[in-house]
Amino acid sequence: MRSLLVHVKEYERLTVDAALSRDMGAATRALARNPLVPGIATAERLVASLVLEAG
Repeated sequence: MRSLLVHVKEYERLTVDAALSRDMGAATRALARNPLVPGIATAERLVASLVLEAG
């Protein structure tokens, strides 16, 4: 359980850093660290989708 909490906290910190820097690469890497995201390819698709919705 502790391992999962540490993993999620890392994801959260990376997400905040990505948001503050507005760096799409950082956002993708952060999302890829989310335990519910199966990998970098999925994270790339999700970030691209979010960018399209916001634009």
